[in-house]
Amino acid sequence: MSQKTYLETVNEVLVRLREGQVTAIVDTEYSQLVAAFVRQANGEIEDAWDWIDLRETIQIVTQEGTLDYGLTSAGTSFRVLQVHEDTQDYDLVRAKSYAWMTSRLLTNDPELAAPQYWDWNGRTTNGDPIANLWPIPDQPYQINFNLKIKQPLADDDTRILVPDLPVVLRATQLALEERGDDGGPSAPSLGQQASSALSDAIVYDTNMYYDETNWAWV
Repeated sequence: MSQKTYLETVNEVLVRLREGQVTAIVDTEYSQLVAAFVRQANGEIEDAWDWIDLRETIQIVTQEGTLDYGLTSAGTSFRVLQVHEDTQDYDLVRAKSYAWMTSRLLTNDPELAAPQYWDWNGRTTNGDPIANLWPIPDQPYQINFNLKIKQPLADDDTRILVPDLPVVLRATQLALEERGDDGGPSAPSLGQQASSALSDAIVYDTNMYYDETNWAWV
């Protein structure tokens, strides 16, 4: 992965559109429009596959009698890949339903043992998700939440963690669709190129996780 910055990616799209490059995303109205297309394209590429560079592990250490745990820094845009107890080496299963979990946690004499199930129960004041565990832990356990966390493009120097070529091609396609045919590559042609580039990038990424092969252009 090249991990170009947000600004570098915007400038590459501007070059492909035969527009002048900028020193900051906010330099012109058009660079800001292209930046919006880059954000959209980046989000689409992030959603298409569980990229290795978007995977993070957030570990919680349970306390006896405590059922809920905030996942610091998970944010709001993430997907759970696995929940694993690290000491005894087993996977936790997501609860069958919120009601199923609630009925077990709110009994007069809730079970205390090694957690086997997890589910969400709101968010912390910082906006991070809160996980409930059942049975309620009877001692400390190290539980890893393996997540894919999407990356907000906050400023010019933010690094784009997914492969840049599909992002550039898709953002250029969106820009061409917005302004109409200008004599260059057609928007449908760029869409095909972006899809091909995405497929190739996923093939390379699967070398790290050979048993994961399903992806989708979202």
